Amino acid sequence: MGYGSAAVKEAATMKHTNFTAEQMADLEQAARRHPDAHVRSRALAVRAVALGHTRQQMAGVFPFSADSIGQWVEAYAEHGLEAFAIGVGRGRRSKVNDEEVLSCLRISPERYGIEQTRWTLAALGQACPSLSGMSQEGIRQVLHRLGFRYKHGQPWVHSPDPEYNEKKTPSNKRTRRRTPSPAQ
Repeated sequence: MGYGSAAVKEAATMKHTNFTAEQMADLEQAARRHPDAHVRSRALAVRAVALGHTRQQMAGVFPFSADSIGQWVEAYAEHGLEAFAIGVGRGRRSKVNDEEVLSCLRISPERYGIEQTRWTLAALGQACPSLSGMSQEGIRQVLHRLGFRYKHGQPWVHSPDPEYNEKKTPSNKRTRRRTPSPAQ
């Protein structure tokens, strides 16, 4: 291996990672048990670099570039696990206007010319312009993001009283009030 090898270049440009035992334990814990998969994989890559593997070696193991792994190592050294979080505003913007969907949901489907009293996913897709062209699953995901959940109808339980059926039917007979007998 000559002086022009990738490992030598990386050693020259990469800051030496001297993580404390606590930081290494933190990385191992995150790699094993963090609820977000992207944090687990980033923690694994950073931990491997901290244990002596090169960024290029880890780029061959993980689906990340060596530059990304190097940035994560430096970010972890400065900010800890918070550096692995996906920032606010990342990802594709939604084409759905949330306020428009909420205003549609506040109004009966009948006002939109749909002959039903309750919203269905298909009916909401017809009535709300920003949902037009979306699949029913896509509309369901939008509603889920807005805090709406599907609930099944619940059976109606009237009473645990075994004589309930007799008591609930209207009776033509009026029950007479008992008057105390003279013997009492």
